Amino acid sequence: NWVNSVTFSPDGQTLASVVEYGSIKLWKKGKDNNNWQEAEDIPLDVGKIAGWTANIRYSPDGNLFTVADSSGTVKLLSADGKTTKDLKHSDRSSDFSNVDVSFSLDSKTIATFGDGSVKLWDREGTQKSGLLDGQEDVNQLTFGKNENNETLIATAHDDNTINLWRDDNST
Repeated sequence: NWVNSVTFSPDGQTLASVVEYGSIKLWKKGKDNNNWQEAEDIPLDVGKIAGWTANIRYSPDGNLFTVADSSGTVKLLSADGKTTKDLKHSDRSSDFSNVDVSFSLDSKTIATFGDGSVKLWDREGTQKSGLLDGQEDVNQLTFGKNENNETLIATAHDDNTINLWRDDNST
């Protein structure tokens, strides 16, 4: 099994990795800061994972992380690895799907993107409507803040454009 993705917790004390077909390993930093020890092996419910797992991401507050699989589903998990919700990004399944996830800086909004589209969710896993509905050909997405502390979203598109969005639906 391949290790497909790794991510550090925001406090740097835990390293999470996801293995090709449905296992998350959590590693804790040792006392000497050089040795990492496997703290937990969390098997994901393989019956609910279609294909391989791709990306693992921690929320900035460290309370959640996500694992995306090749079916277009993103699992929203609590920091202890318990699944709280499945976020269905797409019904288009592929062995080479590239669904990814980005968290807003305050960890309150989750963006799933892949197959050219974007969906926004709250941290409980409820899909939001409005902002970014109908966006297509999206390759990458990131969150930021402006000088007024408003949440910004930047999307990169197939046609070599970048769109900027504020949380009030303006561009």
